[in-house]
Amino acid sequence: MDCLQRIIGARNKKACEKAALACAAQKLGTRQAFHLDYAPVEGLRLRLADDATLRLLKGNLDWLKLRASHSLHRGLTVTHLRGYAIALAPLRKRNGKPLGVIGAIKKKFEKGDLEALSQIAAAAETRIELARANARLAVEEKELALEGELQRVLSSNAGFRESLELFAFKLAQYADARETAFYSYSEKSGELVLTAGTDAAQRAFASLSHAASTAGKKGCPVSEDGTVAAPIELNGEAVGAVAGVAHGNEAIAKRLFKVAAIHAASIYSLEKQRLRLEGTLRKVVSPGVHEDLLEYGAHLGGERKIVTVLFTDLRGFTKISEEQDASDLVARLNEHFEAITRPVLAHGGIIEGFMGDGMMAFFGARGDGESQEEEALKAALEMQSALDALNARWAVEDRKVEFKMGIGVNTGDAIVGNMGSSDYLHYTAIGDTTNTASRICGIAKGGEILASEATVKPIKEDLKLREREPVELKGKRKPVRVYDIRGFR
Repeated sequence: MDCLQRIIGARNKKACEKAALACAAQKLGTRQAFHLDYAPVEGLRLRLADDATLRLLKGNLDWLKLRASHSLHRGLTVTHLRGYAIALAPLRKRNGKPLGVIGAIKKKFEKGDLEALSQIAAAAETRIELARANARLAVEEKELALEGELQRVLSSNAGFRESLELFAFKLAQYADARETAFYSYSEKSGELVLTAGTDAAQRAFASLSHAASTAGKKGCPVSEDGTVAAPIELNGEAVGAVAGVAHGNEAIAKRLFKVAAIHAASIYSLEKQRLRLEGTLRKVVSPGVHEDLLEYGAHLGGERKIVTVLFTDLRGFTKISEEQDASDLVARLNEHFEAITRPVLAHGGIIEGFMGDGMMAFFGARGDGESQEEEALKAALEMQSALDALNARWAVEDRKVEFKMGIGVNTGDAIVGNMGSSDYLHYTAIGDTTNTASRICGIAKGGEILASEATVKPIKEDLKLREREPVELKGKRKPVRVYDIRGFR
């Protein structure tokens, strides 16, 4: 096979370059040949040369690039260096745009050498242009494949970190970058922190972190010493970066990482929405309940469980409300609820809701049934202490208001779940246990914590308490035994 045919039949760009230099050696009778590749941003760069050529060009590479750039505009040219003649044949696309330069070095070019070099250049530029087109097509196919992988990740309903790990694994495959990692900006420090990555990413942690930080600061993809990175942005705001070590073509890896960063923004966007929703849910439903809502959604239905229900009510609040300015009263009431909800949440309780100046909470609905009575009563004691501290602060501030709170607690079975309609749901506990807790709260004086025998019995030996006379409660046929809770032993 003629060497020109070998150039045209080369399987890829690199093989074409080697075949072109081999053909130059055969047809021009010299082993000193080289190829300068052209890129729009970088310009000409030496891609392939034998050792003898490298020795000759040592210290003169910039000079050679300048002469080669002239040949891109003027056509085949011959220049001289250290007693050698250097022939430079431009490679161009069909539209005339540059592809590079093929060069050969001899003491003197014989008749027909330059024509042979032109033929080699013509064959090479045809194959190189085709190779570049194929390479672009291959990259575009990988870009489409990455988009498909993203859709699969999003449809998997995986969490934020797991989604990024799945995407990092696929990106590493397509970009030939085994060490691939995603970073996110920390809300506290504002610095990039490693969020997810391939197993191999730890080996290149320092270089990946540096590249990710550089890409984030510059706001554009970067590549340095084989490490590539691209910033991840949402609505023009940097939220993270993706970085990896390219083991193949660095330029292709850089392009794929840029595309991956654009696609990965969807994962970051979903996480941002989830955090915003979670933050909102935390304010309107208790911990645990909001987790169920995020994971399973909201559905009507309930189940029977043993729970401990707690009610609070402010004594004399009607009179206070008549004497206080409305806006001031609302502010004081919110401070009160802020103080008494913390102990409930700290002890694993679920806040059912606020009713005027009162509150309902229940314990044990989420599998902590063995200690629910203890947790409920500890919360009640801390709630009274919190209100005492709040009243003391108000007195110092001369707020001229003092709240007194009664608390009622009862334990028993109730229907727990989402009640309401398909348009509006409310997580609650209903039944006689709840009604009895409310009735007990109704007879508790300001500062008192009254609990039923069902609540006290499992932990009676641990409590400081005083048994009250059995009380008649609405809806109960028999008097109910209640206890005034003073503390724990």
